[in-house]
Amino acid sequence: QLIIVPNNSLHLFPIHAVPLNPTQRLIDRFSVRYFPNLQIWKICQNRQRSRDSFLGIENPTEDKDLIFAKAEMASICQGRNFTKPEVWTGRQARKSKILESAKNYHCFHFSGHAEYNFKNPLDSYLMLSEDHKENLTLSNLFADLHLPDADLVTLSACCTGVVDAFQPTDECLGIATGFLLAGAKAVVSSLWKVNSIATAFLLDEFYRQLEQTSDKAIALQKAQNWLRTRTADELRNRANDWDLSKLEPKEKFRLERALKRLQGISFENPYFWAAFIVTGV
Repeated sequence: QLIIVPNNSLHLFPIHAVPLNPTQRLIDRFSVRYFPNLQIWKICQNRQRSRDSFLGIENPTEDKDLIFAKAEMASICQGRNFTKPEVWTGRQARKSKILESAKNYHCFHFSGHAEYNFKNPLDSYLMLSEDHKENLTLSNLFADLHLPDADLVTLSACCTGVVDAFQPTDECLGIATGFLLAGAKAVVSSLWKVNSIATAFLLDEFYRQLEQTSDKAIALQKAQNWLRTRTADELRNRANDWDLSKLEPKEKFRLERALKRLQGISFENPYFWAAFIVTGV
């Protein structure tokens, strides 16, 4: 394993995807976990958590283009070891409700839109409504969110692992750091705008791997190596295992059409799999 505490612009770089030679990348040899600083590393190491209860926030803005968010959540909840996983969709996922109830869960999974604000990092947010009135901002995470039992926070959205790496300070502010300081033991987040189809497959495999190992960095390493080597047919076969009964006919049609377009080893390029990192233990 490699434990990396990046400095400056290295916070924005997927070090686990670095080529070691023409046929290998770093992720072929090592699982990698990141930390914003050594103090948070020590804090996370001392957190002992279970992984039984699950709260999913699914497409709170009800964006019709996020069909894979519903498929992703269905695949994660299906057949896992969570005791009665709970999923809030659309208007169920209000900021006040999340701030009040998230503290009762071991796993928190957000699938939707997010944005990082380089001008004012504290205004970076998870988007809970189209009018932005319900944004769950980094400022909210610092001031109002408490996660005393959270073993894992997974942020299936764009740029949730980004920090303002160019400030002349070691205090790199980011959404993932906000969840760690709120009490989470580990956060899975993204370094850039991610592809929704690839993300659904990646996180489905990540949760499958978590059933085999308690180490989140190893689970993500195996999931990323799995995704980057799967053929289109293998991915379509995996999607056939998903419970898509909650999808409306139009959503199911669009999902199947997107799957049919996959060709060859569809997600070999690091753009599709390297964005996600584990911060924490």
